[in-house]
Amino acid sequence: MNTISEPPEVEFLSDEGLEFSIPNIGEVIDRLGVMRKQEDTTYVCSDYLELATSPSMINELCRTKMLEWCFQVTEFGKFKRDTVVMAMSYLDLFLSSGSTRAIDSIKTRREFQLASMTTLYMALKLFEPVELKPSAFATLSKNTYTAKDFAEMEFDILSDLNWHVNRPTVLSFLEHFFALIPTRLARNDMGMKSLEYICKQYTELTLSDYYFVTQKSYTVAIAVLSTSLQHISLDFIDETDRRSLFLEISNALRVELSCLSQDILLAQKRLAMKSDELSCIEPKSAHAMSCEIGKNSTMSSSNTSPSSSPICVAK
Repeated sequence: MNTISEPPEVEFLSDEGLEFSIPNIGEVIDRLGVMRKQEDTTYVCSDYLELATSPSMINELCRTKMLEWCFQVTEFGKFKRDTVVMAMSYLDLFLSSGSTRAIDSIKTRREFQLASMTTLYMALKLFEPVELKPSAFATLSKNTYTAKDFAEMEFDILSDLNWHVNRPTVLSFLEHFFALIPTRLARNDMGMKSLEYICKQYTELTLSDYYFVTQKSYTVAIAVLSTSLQHISLDFIDETDRRSLFLEISNALRVELSCLSQDILLAQKRLAMKSDELSCIEPKSAHAMSCEIGKNSTMSSSNTSPSSSPICVAK
């Protein structure tokens, strides 16, 4: 059985996370238009699990367990949880590419685990203030994979993505949406901080729901913002300001929200079903879980001692 151990001894720097602040409104509007176009053309995810026709291949549960492992690693290393958003974005885009390596990663769980670990490695290298080498992740896998395995998988993923590694994520759209909120609303207000926090929680919940893989990030971001606002008092953002905000978002994206209404409503419904999970996605201990995916696509998990490490995807 393949195992994944604790991260090796590396000196990590902590980060409090994404700051929702972009000062130039004209630049925000321009960026949103470009980001939407990128989502509709360059960065498109397919329902890649349609190719997984055998019980021995990957399934939604495999993806969820690797997502949990990625969060455990980021908590252990005091990395930003937002980095996992990028890692999963790379993974989903890679598996949607239709390349021979991507199809092998869908059909073979060992390859899928390597791809999942590699996309986290890529995201950490790009977005965290720490120098990582493939050998560090080889150690992390307890030498289930070699440094060469990670280097080759990284090259294949980058090639299949045509080196496009700046996909606009739900968080990046939310960052720009927040910049459109009327300036008279103080940015250091507790209402704003609460709204940011709730949006981040809902965004993390979308990562664990395979339904959102094929949805446009800007559509999901609108649904996340709309659903999160339901938790915020009208004393902070009243109905007039909310309507004005979504009109600004529509104009900036250069698309009528009515054209997206069905996708937004479906996303809102799925998010609403997850509202009772909001308190359940606080940062978890890096040692909190062990899990195994067996040959019959079943998953078991159990608590382990503080000195144990997660066991994620096996053959």
